Amino acid sequence: MTLPPVDGKLFFELMWKLQYYVNQQRGFHTNISSLEEYASLPTEKKLKAREELWKDGTLIEAYVRENPDTLPAGELQIIHKWKNFIKGSFFILRHLKKGSIFIGNDNQVYVVHGIQDPLEEVIPSYALPQMVEAVLLPFKGQIVYDGLLSGY
Repeated sequence: MTLPPVDGKLFFELMWKLQYYVNQQRGFHTNISSLEEYASLPTEKKLKAREELWKDGTLIEAYVRENPDTLPAGELQIIHKWKNFIKGSFFILRHLKKGSIFIGNDNQVYVVHGIQDPLEEVIPSYALPQMVEAVLLPFKGQIVYDGLLSGY
């Protein structure tokens, strides 16, 4: 299951704004001068900002407080809820119509939705169970991952 297309687009718009802010705060890519440039970077070049974001939860609070992109309250609330992210190793057990079943190290079970592509396309059912590193985020009453899964 994936988010509705409008929500998938919103998710990535918010994620790129947040990561661009982190990039600016930490100075990883000083030659990048706009959100559009940052969003068009290959994934490998966005990893430093992503890793820093999930290492230092205060960056989310700072972004929400400063609101550098003058986001409306509803979008700021979505980002603010990301401070409750769960980062770790998960077993993807199976794909269901309602989402994919992730089991965390603490045996907590999560139903995770794809953002724009079904998780079954990212990791096919025949390859399950599969262990991955992921960051799980709340998004409009559902759980999604931050757009990147690392396999073992």
